[in-house]
Amino acid sequence: MNRRFFLRSSIALGAVAALSRVPFKTAAAFAESHASGQTDAALPFQKIIKTDAEWKRLLTPEQYYI
Repeated sequence: MNRRFFLRSSIALGAVAALSRVPFKTAAAFAESHASGQTDAALPFQKIIKTDAEWKRLLTPEQYYI
């Protein structure tokens, strides 16, 4: 491995870690829950379930189309 590759990789990894807004603990729990096949109960957010009519009422036509 050459020195430039090592330095670039180290800087990139450090930047990703520093700029990440997800705490490592939360990301690790998320990855662990999906690896073990657990349900969405371990996620830091709740799944939103709405009908198409509810989404159409809440969103603009462009947002709903997407």
